[in-house]
This record gives sequence, structure tokens and C-alpha cells, in this order.
Amino acid sequence: MLGLAPEAVSGQHGNGIRPPAWLGDADMMEAGLSLESKILRARSKAVALAALYICESLLLELESQEILQRKDIEGLLKDAAKTLRAAAGENDQSDHATAAEIIDMIRAQHELVSN
Repeated sequence: MLGLAPEAVSGQHGNGIRPPAWLGDADMMEAGLSLESKILRARSKAVALAALYICESLLLELESQEILQRKDIEGLLKDAAKTLRAAAGENDQSDHATAAEIIDMIRAQHELVSN
């Protein structure tokens, strides 16, 4: 959901996309338009990569701050991959299977770095 306000998702603000809440009021409209246009013009791979890197960074930071333990992160990644595999099997969605493989690779890389 790109960290946008809940009302942005529901479409209460016209186009359905608002800038992040951390922007000041003066910058909100201009930043929202540039964010929206950037997302809409971006290739889906670019948007997916941005989300992937944000999530991976968050997990690493949560571990380094000792908020989550390594086993918790590995369990979360295993569950995500399992859910995607199940969805891939039900709907014959190769994107879901590929996403599961990517998560497995991230988990394997995390295990190597953590040991």
C-alpha cells in the first residue's frame, strides 16, 4: 500500500493516492502528484523492487535492533513463500511461484549472513 494514508486507498481524495503523512502541508500536493505520476509511469518491476528492498531493509533493521530474532524472520519468510506457493497451485499463477522462489532466496541469503 506504499505507506499511504488509509483514506488514500479508499479513494476519498479523488485519484486515490496521497503523499506520505511525513511530508509537510506545503509539499503535500506537489509531492503527491509527483509520487503518483512516478508510480503510474514506472514499470511493475521497478515498483516491485522498491517494495522488496524496503521490506528487506525493515527486516534487517528489526533484527539488528533486536525487535525480531533471526528465527522469527526466517519463519515469516517461510510462511510468505508457502502462501505464495499455495496461491500459485490454486490459480496456476507463475508470478506467485516466482515470488516464492525469490523469498526463498532472500531467506537463504539471510541464513548465510546470520551464521
